[in-house]
Amino acid sequence: MTEARKKLIEEKALSLLLSQRISGEYALSFLDLRKITTCGAAVIDTFSSYEKKTGASLPTSTEGITLKLSGGMNLILYDDKITNAGRRNWTIAHELGHVFLGHGEISKINEREADAFAAELLMPEAVIRYLDQRDGDPITPDAMTNYFAASITACRRRRLNLVMNPSYRPSEEGLELLKRLFAPNTK
Repeated sequence: MTEARKKLIEEKALSLLLSQRISGEYALSFLDLRKITTCGAAVIDTFSSYEKKTGASLPTSTEGITLKLSGGMNLILYDDKITNAGRRNWTIAHELGHVFLGHGEISKINEREADAFAAELLMPEAVIRYLDQRDGDPITPDAMTNYFAASITACRRRRLNLVMNPSYRPSEEGLELLKRLFAPNTK
């Protein structure tokens, strides 16, 4: 993935996050993507609700799917049998990635980009780097679960990926998010 594409993913994920009413240090830990405002880009529903309404049968081998509807609307469906809230959030965030990045087909590149979008939406790098700096040590995946509505597996993967990218500089959106979450503590 190119640096330009990474920046675009960060910008889109943080812009979506900033369109939500969030503030306070632990605000992201309460993020429930079933209720996220998508600015008209998508509607989120469950597999069982969709099947009940339409009589259609969805594949049981997937946890989430995005259907493109007429008029440009997207319908994100997730498996309501997912009991882990972090896993459910990841599934929805991944599908939101496909929507906000304009993916029209399934490919390995699009799947990686949707995963990168999900990671940035649920566990913004600007916030992780701020917590690392504030506390003087890299925040552990276990501690990350106190700040982010993500599974321990997602936190471990995110932490590992960030260790490999130590040259991060927060974007304008990242700085705005830090203000909302940590003001007046941010500089």
